[in-house]
Amino acid sequence: MSNYEVVMGLEVHVELATKSKLFCSCSAAFGADPNENICPACMGMPGMPAILNKHAVELGITAGLVTNSEISPVITFDKKNYFYPDLPTGYQITQFFFTNM
Repeated sequence: MSNYEVVMGLEVHVELATKSKLFCSCSAAFGADPNENICPACMGMPGMPAILNKHAVELGITAGLVTNSEISPVITFDKKNYFYPDLPTGYQITQFFFTNM
């Protein structure tokens, strides 16, 4: 009989209480008219850098600490390219790779 270690992951989606979006300074306020809170970075225009929302990172780290989770000292984001009908930019920014502590 072989010994196996069961390892499971949990992907959690949350809405952080920030005034701006995660990768640009556009408003994250609910209830705006369609296409009101967008910019070239939101629309995935070529050459537009994503600017990470520092407050969102702080809230995420706080949530991790409250839940007694391990916080990686290095966080990276990558662009995943694939087609979804509701993803007109053709890519999604994802936190896929991580480093072990």
